[in-house]
Amino acid sequence: MKPRRGAGAPAQRAERAAGPDSLLPLAELELRAGGGFPKLLRPSLTQRFLALLLEGLEGLLELRYTREREPLFRATNLTFEKLRFLARALKDRRALSLTQYEHFQRELNAVGAQLGGWRKACARRAGEARARRLVSSADGP
Repeated sequence: MKPRRGAGAPAQRAERAAGPDSLLPLAELELRAGGGFPKLLRPSLTQRFLALLLEGLEGLLELRYTREREPLFRATNLTFEKLRFLARALKDRRALSLTQYEHFQRELNAVGAQLGGWRKACARRAGEARARRLVSSADGP
């Protein structure tokens, strides 16, 4: 028998799934691998890649504790797009193996899907709250 979902279940699940915890294993993996990148690329692409990874983690943390989330959703999503691009550049320069690149892209896509679900759930809740305010103001004095 499948568990029954309540009205708030998908939004709650999306918010929990897209939290900073979902990016931590990926960040740890890449930070450990950072020392293995070629010396020539370490000061430029690799440092930027690791900085963006941490920036994405910070974005998820800020999203968790901020009320006005829409600008942060856009900024965090842009950070993940930059990470995708840099991962491709590192793969093309053979600083990441094809296996590492594929793993990273899969994990980043999963985090991006969770972030998108969280964004939609927040927008839906904001729309419902706006509708309640309109109804209550119409019923008022």
